[in-house]
Amino acid sequence: ITAYLIFSSARNALAIALGSACYGLAHALGTFSAYNAIINHWFVRRKGFVLGLVNTSVGLGGMVINPLASHWIASIGWNTSFLYTALLIAAIALPSLCFIKTTPEQKNLLPYGAEQQTVSHIQPESAPLLQLSQALRTLRFWLVALLQFLIGFGVGQAFSNIVPHLNALHINIGLLSVLFALGTTLGNLASGFVFDRFGLRVLFSSIACLQFFGILLAFFLSASAPRFLWGICVLCIGYGNSLSLGTLNHLIHAVFGQGRTNFSAIFSCLFAISNAGSILGAPFSGWLFDQTGSYQLSFLLAGILLLAVLSMAHLAIALGKRTASVSSAHQ
Repeated sequence: ITAYLIFSSARNALAIALGSACYGLAHALGTFSAYNAIINHWFVRRKGFVLGLVNTSVGLGGMVINPLASHWIASIGWNTSFLYTALLIAAIALPSLCFIKTTPEQKNLLPYGAEQQTVSHIQPESAPLLQLSQALRTLRFWLVALLQFLIGFGVGQAFSNIVPHLNALHINIGLLSVLFALGTTLGNLASGFVFDRFGLRVLFSSIACLQFFGILLAFFLSASAPRFLWGICVLCIGYGNSLSLGTLNHLIHAVFGQGRTNFSAIFSCLFAISNAGSILGAPFSGWLFDQTGSYQLSFLLAGILLLAVLSMAHLAIALGKRTASVSSAHQ
């Protein structure tokens, strides 16, 4: 809200930079990290479905707000548009915060599905809490950190660059933009279902396969290619965005255990590393476009890094299982 209020009265680059800093901080601390931590506290069963549903609502909210903001900008100017957006966020978010309980204990409840766990899966309150400082000393953490960085640096750029790529090829993106949004929505919903039914390995593999296919199409298709192929391309790349939104929560539990971990601190650190990758990847992708006049090299890099990410994800999951087995043997 503060960021949008600053934007609404901005008259120079310094004000825009200050507003951007506030927005970035709020986005990192108050969105993905916050709701992932809350979902982690409230759900044991169906966690994948709930996380997918929340991620989907983020996209659907954007589909509603973006056209509304565009109308405001065209009719009353961007300054007033930012002011109206801030008031709209305040009207929705501030009352909602009064009803949100971050843990079920605040309502004298157990997490959903906790009563169906076997005793072997429930760690006692006396079990040591894995802190971020301890996680930083493990190979598993840095493997996941590198994975997250590569998602932000290269793989995520396929999602960011597909629309500019279509524009550069002078392709009308009207229907394709709808298919792109549909792919994103389906990816978030399906990722939760796949995780709950088949587990994390299948989730990573299914997302990576579809996204890789979309990246291949983006790399090879020309402007004259049939539009249905471009439709498949944007659907697959949109679906692949769930790799960054819908896997980190589950990956932390698979690698460090579904026990007493300082989830919020570990998630926030890894999410920040992913954002750092995006910050570096976006200008690098732009530089590649300036040098070649095309986004094809960016898609090639995204495909190569996607295969590396998939391999590292499977390795991290295997390390997590091995560590859990060794810990169980010592108890």
